[in-house]
Amino acid sequence: MNYLMEMSMESICGTYDLQDNLKESGIMANETKTLAGLHLNFWKQDEHTIHMSIKNPHAGKDAWLTSIEHTDKHEGTQMARTHNNLFRDLKSILEENGKW
Repeated sequence: MNYLMEMSMESICGTYDLQDNLKESGIMANETKTLAGLHLNFWKQDEHTIHMSIKNPHAGKDAWLTSIEHTDKHEGTQMARTHNNLFRDLKSILEENGKW
């Protein structure tokens, strides 16, 4: 938190090159780990399952289908595909858009 406050103060004073400092601190290096341009679709399969299709225009597998399940589907037991927080967030997007 102090680091961000120092960056802001120096930026305001005009004596600070933000790009160079971010590169030196390693923050800019993390930007290159983002893979943009994927095509994502997701939909309700049943009350406890959301399916996702992902198309990859980059190197690697072209496309895949996967699912995210809520633990309610398995009587509260954690399984490989159960991700309650992600399920909740995706479900809320579907609900807000009338797709649930």
